[in-house]
Amino acid sequence: MQTKLFIKIILGMMLPLAINSVTAQSGMVGTYWHDGKYFYPVETEDDTAIWVNMLSLHEGGGADPWAKTQNPNVFKCCYEGGDEKESCDSVSKININGLDLMLLYGPDKKLNNILKRYDGQSKNKYYAFSHGFDTIQEKDNRTRIKGRYAIPKTDMVWIITDDSILVSGTSISSLINKNTNYSIFWEMDYTTPVLQLGNKRYIYYEFTINGLDIFEGVLNIEADGFEWVVKGRFRYHLYKQDVDNIVPGHWPEASTMILTRGYLDPYPSAVLRYMRNEIYARKGYKYENESLASFFCQNGNWYHPSDSQEKVPLSLVEELNIQLIQSIERERKNKKTSQN
Repeated sequence: MQTKLFIKIILGMMLPLAINSVTAQSGMVGTYWHDGKYFYPVETEDDTAIWVNMLSLHEGGGADPWAKTQNPNVFKCCYEGGDEKESCDSVSKININGLDLMLLYGPDKKLNNILKRYDGQSKNKYYAFSHGFDTIQEKDNRTRIKGRYAIPKTDMVWIITDDSILVSGTSISSLINKNTNYSIFWEMDYTTPVLQLGNKRYIYYEFTINGLDIFEGVLNIEADGFEWVVKGRFRYHLYKQDVDNIVPGHWPEASTMILTRGYLDPYPSAVLRYMRNEIYARKGYKYENESLASFFCQNGNWYHPSDSQEKVPLSLVEELNIQLIQSIERERKNKKTSQN
C-alpha cells in the first residue's frame, strides 16, 4: 500500500497555504486519528512540520510531513499530483461538541475528508492499534444496518440491533431463525457487507434507497485456509421503517454524529443523494424536485415541508456531513466521467 497514492485518492487536489517559518509546538505528537478506515498517528515533529503516518490493520506506511503554518492548528501536506507538480492539502484542527477533528480542504475550499481523534488504545502497541481499528469499523457497520425493517407483501418484520436480528410474523424464513445473534465478517483489514450467523451461515447485504437487499452468503475457502464470502441468491428486500421519533428518517446519524469516509464509502451514490437531502428534509425544506419530495412524503409522517424554499438552518455537524457527502459524490462522478 503506497501512502502517497492513498493520500491522492482520498484527499484529491488541495488548497495551497502560504507558509512562514515557525517554531511553535503543535502539541499533537502521540495523538492519532482515523477516518473510519485508516489510522493517522502523529509520530514526531520539528520546527517546521509534524510527521504523520498512515496505518491499516497489518500494513504501515512511511511518515509524511505536514508543514506548520503561522496558525498552530493549520497545516499543509504536499505531494506530487498526476501532472507531477506539487499540490498541497489544507488541514485544520478544530473541536466540535468536545470532539477533536482534523478537516481537510480542497483547492475550492470544499471539505474533502474528516479525521477524528481516537484515544481508545496505546499508540505504542501495534496489537492495540489493531484492536482499536476493529472497534471503529465494527461500530460503524452496526450503526449503518441497525433499524426496523418490513418485507413487502408479507407480515415479516426484521429488527436489527447491535448484535442480533429479531424476526417476527407468521411468514417463515429458511434463511434466518426468529432470534439470531450475528457478528461482523472480516476479510483481511476490512469489514465486509456480511453478517455471520454461526454454523457457517451468512447473510450478504447491499444498501438501497429505502433499506437493504438481503442475499444468501456463500463461503469460499482457499487451500491455505483463507475464507471469504460472496453474494449468493437474492432473498428479501427489507424496507426500513422510521421508529426514532426524536431524529426521524432512514439516516438520523447524518444529523447527530460526525461522519467519515469510512462510514460513507459502502453506500451507493444514489443512497448518498437521499441521505444528504434527508438532512434538509428534517428541517422542513420544500423540494421542487419531484422524486425527492415524493420519497420523503412517502417514507414516514415526519416530513412537513414549509411554504417557502428559504434556506433552512443547519447545525455545524450537518453542514460538515453535507460537505463530505458532496465531496464523495463529486469524486465518484468525476471517476465515472473519466472512465467513459
